[in-house]
Amino acid sequence: MTKQAILIIAHNHPAQLHKLLRALDSEYFDIFLHIGKDSKLRATDFIPDCTISKLHIYKKLRVRWSGYSQVRAEVFLLKQATKADHYGHYHLISGADMPIKTPRQIYDFFNSHKNNEFISFQQKTILPEHLDWIRYYYIFRQHSRNSRIAFHLENLSVKIQEKLHINRLRNDTTTYMKGTNWFSITDAFARYVVEHSDSLKHKYKLSKSADEIFLHTLLFNSPFRNNLYSAKYNDSQSACMRHIDWKRGDPYIFRSSDYEELIHSKNMFARKFDETIDAAIIDKIYNYVKRPEGTNAKMA
Repeated sequence: MTKQAILIIAHNHPAQLHKLLRALDSEYFDIFLHIGKDSKLRATDFIPDCTISKLHIYKKLRVRWSGYSQVRAEVFLLKQATKADHYGHYHLISGADMPIKTPRQIYDFFNSHKNNEFISFQQKTILPEHLDWIRYYYIFRQHSRNSRIAFHLENLSVKIQEKLHINRLRNDTTTYMKGTNWFSITDAFARYVVEHSDSLKHKYKLSKSADEIFLHTLLFNSPFRNNLYSAKYNDSQSACMRHIDWKRGDPYIFRSSDYEELIHSKNMFARKFDETIDAAIIDKIYNYVKRPEGTNAKMA
């Protein structure tokens, strides 16, 4: 049996992360967890959560929202996982996600689509305002912890660059794409991403929200484009097998009242959950996916 790799980027909510790891712990997965370097979470606290899966824990990078550090963390985990083994698929999720199918169901689904890449594209052509995220230089978010100051400095910087006609893409013929940053990709494409890590750093280091662009662009401009599970380019989260609700939130945080919706979803993972808002739904989903194999009864 060729195992699959779960890649997790986390930084808070320890009880929730414990449940996530235990829900995935199985013979089907090895787990690669990155905890933000400046997080209060202690890596050693999570070692007991996996008694079957091989659990690799790293606390190496400071991860900033919408900064290039998110790309660094994703590529770092891909590097570690591809060095460890040749996995069937590599699933990137966050510490705020949960599986909504059993480990066996998740494994079987992706194993039945061995050559497919599960990536969700927003649309066939990137919007001009999103192209600006890589057209201009975004310096302040990479380092500042004060988001309000960084926000104002960033806006000022972009306005100055517009007046000076700065354009990092002036001689760039790449077709850029955008979509959801959570993915499930094959071993071949994972290694392709790792092989291009230096060029990715050069292209996206001072960009904004590059985690929603770099992988989609790399795949779209490669032969792997022909292996997409869904090539509709319509922002469908089912293209990456994630249940995400953008209509009720940014994204919406699931509650206990959403339990039936979640367990009847055709997707494999769901986001987003927050133990400080509704811890009960996390417990319900955990009990559902950890039910004895072959049991179809809904868990209360």
